[in-house]
This record gives sequence, structure tokens and C-alpha cells, in this order.
Amino acid sequence: MSNCLAQFLEALQRRAARYIAFPSPGRSAPHPGPFPGVLGLLGSMHVALRAPSENELAFRNARNFHSMNMQVVCDAAGAITNVVAKFPGSCPNAAVLENSALARLLDGMRPEGVWVLGDRSYPLKTWLMTPILFPCGPAEERYNALHHQALSALRHTLTLLKRRFRCLDAAGGCLQYTPQKVCQIFLACCVLHNIALRRRMPLEPPDGPEPDPEPELPLQAPHVQISSEARAVRARIVQQVRDSMG
Repeated sequence: MSNCLAQFLEALQRRAARYIAFPSPGRSAPHPGPFPGVLGLLGSMHVALRAPSENELAFRNARNFHSMNMQVVCDAAGAITNVVAKFPGSCPNAAVLENSALARLLDGMRPEGVWVLGDRSYPLKTWLMTPILFPCGPAEERYNALHHQALSALRHTLTLLKRRFRCLDAAGGCLQYTPQKVCQIFLACCVLHNIALRRRMPLEPPDGPEPDPEPELPLQAPHVQISSEARAVRARIVQQVRDSMG
């Protein structure tokens, strides 16, 4: 059985790029939705695993269970467009992003008029819009409301992943595999999720309680210097929101 699983995971890993691909900022139209110019919705999922024999503390997350911190980007329809599956549970979301190929791509391209949305565990960037921590006035409150509404598609996608693949739900216990294999399993689940969406495969009614929605951990605000350029980009979006309010 273990050989069959290994071969299956390796086969899906080789084919992952066919099914999981981030849209090119210069060639793809932003996703329609409540927030303008959105290329993708960024978040994370902690997948529980048994305590590794080496470097155990690195895998213990803020809720005191061992996990891998999986970064996920999806579109408004719930299709997964980017996955980073290699960091232990103690690694903050911002650090996972900063060490990802996605951040290097978007930092290098510096696309204009389009961005990714993420929660407050991520740093504000010119290409990454986050909520305003202390909104002042109706326009900033409306910006936050639109941001939260747009990110609901990500929250729904992560819940669907847990419903399709109960092994990802910590409520059912932890995966009894090495960190590397847990990452392979997660990537395989993301590939299969996208295949199911493309083929419009129905999801079976839940047998038992619904999985807990993300985020499942306390948000860790990033301790990074926010550039004035990033603040200016967000201010322009807030101004667009203000103008649309009349």
C-alpha cells in the first residue's frame, strides 16, 4: 500500500503544473467580484501531522499541535492557482510568503492595477492588499467590507478542501507521515480539487460535523516595514471606493 501511495503522489506531483497555475498579471483579466483588480486570494491551511522525530518544536504551531503551514492562492471560483507546501507549522504566514516563488515573481514584475488579497497576517505590498487595521470613516470601512467579502471565496475553498479530503481536517486526527509526504498529500489534494471543479463533480453531503472554517490559528501580524508606495496604492483603492459611494 505504501508503494502505491508513493507512486500515486509522485505521479500527481509531476502533473501539478497542468492543473495549478497562477495567472500572468499582464495577460489575465482580474477576477470579477466585489473588490477591483483581484488576481488571487491568498491564505493558509495548517495540516496536522504526527510529531516529527527531528526539530519537533519547529512544527508546533500557535494552537500547540504539530502541522505544516500550507500557503494557498485561489480565484473567485475556488480554483487553486498557487500552492506552497514545505514550511513547518511554527512558520508565520508572512515568512512563508516572503520565501515563495510567488512573492519573487510579483516583487519583480510589480504589476499595476492588479493585486492579490490577503488577511492581516500578511504585509501590505504594492501587489498585496490587506485590511486596514483601524479604519477611519465610511470609505475605509467599506474597503474592509469589500475585502472581507472577496476573501470569502478563499475561506469557502479551504472548507471544501477539508470536506473533499477529510485527512486534511485536524478534527479527525493527524496524518501519520513524514513532513515531506504530508506536503505531497496536500499538493495531490489540491490537484484533485481542481480536477473535480473542472469536471463539475458533485460533493457528497457531509457525513458528520462540518470541518472548522479557516483561519484555525490566531493571526500573527507581520513585523515588517510597510513601504509608503504600498500605502499609496491602498489609499488610491480607498479613494475609488469613496468615489463609488457618491
